[in-house]
Amino acid sequence: MILEGPIGGTGGACHGTAALPTGDGTLMTAEFNGRWRRTGTTVVCRHVVDVSNGWMNFDIVEWDMTGKTVKLSGYLLE
Repeated sequence: MILEGPIGGTGGACHGTAALPTGDGTLMTAEFNGRWRRTGTTVVCRHVVDVSNGWMNFDIVEWDMTGKTVKLSGYLLE
């Protein structure tokens, strides 16, 4: 995931790509675009994901930089 914006800033655009192997040995890929915001040491990214199998998701990724934890919430868009 690429976060755009000034170093030390509080938000901006985010985008990237991902790949995930499936149980049958094929590879699903995804591209995503969205926005990020920072509050203190927590960064939250919200983005729409276009998956190679035709799915479209809305994902929220939350990083706690001091606790070194990541939470991912994914929602399938229909």
